[in-house]
Amino acid sequence: MDIHGVLPDCILQLALYNDVLLIDCYNINIEALQIALNPFFKCIAVVKIVYDVHRLAKALSVIAPEGVASLIDIQLLMEIETTSYDISFKKMLQHIDLEVHPHPRYLKQPKLVTQRPLREDAMEAAAANVKLLLQAYQEAELDSTFFKASELRLENAIYLGGARTLCFDESNGYRLASYEVLDTWQPESLGKSIPFHIHEDLSEILALLPEDLVLQLSDTSTASGLLDIVLDRGRRPWAWAHGARILLGDDDRITSQEDLDGIIEKVGGFGTDNRAGLERQLHRISAIRNRTGGIMGLTIRVGRYIEGNASLIADILADQDKNILFLGEPGCGKTTIVREVARQLANSHNVCIVDTSNEIAGDGDIPHPCVGLSRRLMVPSLDQQARVMVECVQNHTPEIMVIDEIGRPNEVEAARTCKQRGVRMIASAH
Repeated sequence: MDIHGVLPDCILQLALYNDVLLIDCYNINIEALQIALNPFFKCIAVVKIVYDVHRLAKALSVIAPEGVASLIDIQLLMEIETTSYDISFKKMLQHIDLEVHPHPRYLKQPKLVTQRPLREDAMEAAAANVKLLLQAYQEAELDSTFFKASELRLENAIYLGGARTLCFDESNGYRLASYEVLDTWQPESLGKSIPFHIHEDLSEILALLPEDLVLQLSDTSTASGLLDIVLDRGRRPWAWAHGARILLGDDDRITSQEDLDGIIEKVGGFGTDNRAGLERQLHRISAIRNRTGGIMGLTIRVGRYIEGNASLIADILADQDKNILFLGEPGCGKTTIVREVARQLANSHNVCIVDTSNEIAGDGDIPHPCVGLSRRLMVPSLDQQARVMVECVQNHTPEIMVIDEIGRPNEVEAARTCKQRGVRMIASAH
């Protein structure tokens, strides 16, 4: 059984031994189609053979609303035999050693099958699909477990609108595999979901602020999504939380120089990049200066450590030959995931962090616990990051180097040099 196109403009193909039935659904009432095909779809005695049921999911959800009994997706067998979850129909024919499809161009461009007016060779191609699929079923050795896995796959595909359900195969280097394959035949290999634990210490940030600004930010609903706190002299203080601006204090509250000086005194000095931090904290305070060098504004960025979020890329981390570059706009979470990647990899590798502005491992000589056993090299100023990267390789023999905010030409060249010396590179960039 196969389906080309999208309802109502689709062709349903059915093959039974030497006979092929093609149903053009274009001018058929959907309800009438359901009534006519319902006995076929519900009949347990008739095995329905498909290839990649995800392609058929949207159409089947309409024309077979009560489900499809005795369904087998041959693509599941291909995944078991080849370990690839998306083997094409053409490669399936080659794998089983069946005859070549008589109209291969329709395999590459399946939309041509339903192109109006319907072409004779298109109908021949559609018929060939189900004939070859029936032959594949006759050649295959399948047991009853394929019914269970195929039924589960159809349920998942319909629920996800035709998308695949993939997961990590823990016993095979965290490669991606179909959920239905692992759940049915290798449940012990099914990657378990790792719960996320968000670590944030807002008390240190709130202690910097004037008391009248703290109350709004202490509310749990605001604190959980707090990203930045902005104080510009002569203007309303505000915070960015949950994607929206929140004005702080009373309507006539204006940020004064005394407000800024009080925070600056608690923080201490700023580096040449106009950034400062708090001892063993992940938060960042950035300054805006006027033409004479005086500080006229502050941006306080909340730093978080999310334990477990690196599990999202467990398959990439498990492949030791892969370098990783995280790209994204400011505030999207690049540094947060880099911290957890460093922590996880440091359990079994010598990981060194080249930490510009102490962004990854926090301020102070002792790194924040979020990076685990990783070592940290501080960068005195932005223009020295490339030098520190090369120094790290020369002096500390890391297996993995982690860098935040790479992008300037000399840093890219330094990263290339480090890689050429056998170091795995993990970095972020805007």
